[in-house]
Amino acid sequence: MRMKLSIAAALSHDSRLLLLDEATSGLDPVVRDEMLDVLRDFIQDERRSVLLSSHIISDLEKVCDYVTFLHKGRLFLSEPKDELMDRYVMAKAPEAELRRLDPAAVVGVRAGRFWGRGAHPAQRLPAGMAHQPASTAGASCSITSRRNIEMKGLLMKDLLNLKQTIRVWALLLALFIVIGFAQQSPVYISSMLTVMVLLLPVNALAYDENCKWDAYALTMPVTRRDLALSKYLLALVGAGAMALLSAVCALMMGATPDEVFSTIGLLLAAGLCMISIMLPLLFRFGVQKGRMVMIVVVLLPVALTVMFPEVFPVALPAGTGWLFLAALVLLACSALASVRVCEHKEY
Repeated sequence: MRMKLSIAAALSHDSRLLLLDEATSGLDPVVRDEMLDVLRDFIQDERRSVLLSSHIISDLEKVCDYVTFLHKGRLFLSEPKDELMDRYVMAKAPEAELRRLDPAAVVGVRAGRFWGRGAHPAQRLPAGMAHQPASTAGASCSITSRRNIEMKGLLMKDLLNLKQTIRVWALLLALFIVIGFAQQSPVYISSMLTVMVLLLPVNALAYDENCKWDAYALTMPVTRRDLALSKYLLALVGAGAMALLSAVCALMMGATPDEVFSTIGLLLAAGLCMISIMLPLLFRFGVQKGRMVMIVVVLLPVALTVMFPEVFPVALPAGTGWLFLAALVLLACSALASVRVCEHKEY
């Protein structure tokens, strides 16, 4: 509010030259766009000018005719914005790809953990290297692994959100392992781990829903497809960790490799089938409603099958391998269904 009042006071003088320092800093996106519209109207008659200092590149792109960069107190460049956009591009790539650029032509490079980004003249960019206009310097442009980097970022986001939950689960897991070894039952440990794997994407979706993450994520270079598939990636990472830990515990109890493969393969296939049914329901109905639908559609039939096997017999295919393969096919179909749901969902 204070910034808006200051800008209103500056505009009230009908000055020929308006000097603004970080005028849009601290404003929410809606108010910032309104303020930029006011500045555009202010200079519309071409008798007045605005000198705007800002670190928000997208604001400069919307309203400025000329762009000047200062670096360490010295003038770095000053050019018309349109010429700057036409002459330079932003290239984002792994470090090995960036070495293809001509060092003499690179204006600047910003290195990250998985990638680097550099401004480079468009005419001298190597053939086949993806790029985008220099005006959108705040956005990312991929070379060969943008989607991989985005999926890694979404996975890391989910794991960080679940950090406290995972710590509690680690304590419970230690207790389950002690009980399993006391009973000499690797199936017990594997079953508890399967339940934890099922809860991973559910809890991650609950965090996202509570903080309106999906609506915010779509303002970044992240697609609805990425948002859906990231939960499947989280489930697969959890399933892999579950299988590895279960196998180690079973072998320590003296189980044979065939027994380990059969037991863990069966539970892993069952877990993947449950996830395949759960996730589309959660994406479609939300976490709260999705849990209720999941109880009716998934848990109730499973409970009836276990409690009344003579009434609801279930014939499993011979061999764990076929069951696991069927679970993977179901998981792929489920991922396609979830992507379809997310693409038509309003946030």
